Amino acid sequence: MPDYDLPREVEMARRLAARGFPNQQPPEDFTDLHALVFGQSEPGLVADALTVDRYKNLLNAKDGDGMTALMYAAKDLKGDIAETLVAAGATKALTNQEGKTALALFDEALAADQAIAEETGESPTVDPNVAEDIRKTFEGGRRRRNRKTRARKPKRRTTRRRR
Repeated sequence: MPDYDLPREVEMARRLAARGFPNQQPPEDFTDLHALVFGQSEPGLVADALTVDRYKNLLNAKDGDGMTALMYAAKDLKGDIAETLVAAGATKALTNQEGKTALALFDEALAADQAIAEETGESPTVDPNVAEDIRKTFEGGRRRRNRKTRARKPKRRTTRRRR
């Protein structure tokens, strides 16, 4: 078990998270897990929190804006935390009030980050090669295979051969 006090860390994360919202007020139904993801950038802390049922049960909880913890990780380009949440069972297909999934939020944040980097001449927050790996974390669950490339089952014989 970690050498830090999880409830204390959650409270500190809530205070940090509040600073990132207009009027320093997070949305209604902003859970402790939302606060950990939004206010912290330490994936180990989130992973440890997910071992406690109280936080694990909040995995797909939505706040007043329809945002889940995974969506906050996507919006803030926190790939390690997103991987932790997905591995714990976060649903990737959920949408917020604007109808955007975690993948859409990640793509928007990545495009904004790259635009700022080009404008300022600095390197982007997330390396494009790493961004592609992170993007795969947010991509959908089941993939449809192309009919032509799908492995075909051998036809079953309806009559028995005589020996």
